[in-house]
Amino acid sequence: MTPEEAVVQGFTTLNRYIVQSILMPKFKKQLSEQIDKRLLALLKRDGRSTLEELAHELSLSPSTVYNRIRGMQKRGVIKGYTAILDRNRAGLGTGAILLITIDGQANVEKVSRALCDVPEVEAVYEIGGEADIVVLVYANAIEDLRNLVNERINSIPGVSNVTPLVILKTYKENGILF
Repeated sequence: MTPEEAVVQGFTTLNRYIVQSILMPKFKKQLSEQIDKRLLALLKRDGRSTLEELAHELSLSPSTVYNRIRGMQKRGVIKGYTAILDRNRAGLGTGAILLITIDGQANVEKVSRALCDVPEVEAVYEIGGEADIVVLVYANAIEDLRNLVNERINSIPGVSNVTPLVILKTYKENGILF
């Protein structure tokens, strides 16, 4: 073998090594992440889609789709499946967004955890800004909402102020147009 051929062969071996050891794993990871994002978008659009429907959309086998979903469930990416309700049509009451300010000595996480224990609470978010916590609640009627705020939410240790914003109409929720 001539020195030139040795250099070409060495370069080819180096290229193969770079492709197999460095580029392919990154490409496979990126491709896997893209597939998972597409799968999550499909599930978010319709969580009742069958494995066969999802597999067809993704050009994958149903068993591969099942394994990907199962993996995302185990990693906590997929927390669960639920029905999205039109609360007005279902007669399920009045909704409100509560802006909650805690006193300076309170722990935001402890107050948030206490709010999570209230059955009427649908969502709790720690935020930055004038308020510390935003809470989404639903009650059967406006009077029940008033009692919820005045008697239960305000009695949680650390809550110093609650500003309720009553939801008049929902246009979009969880990615679904109403």
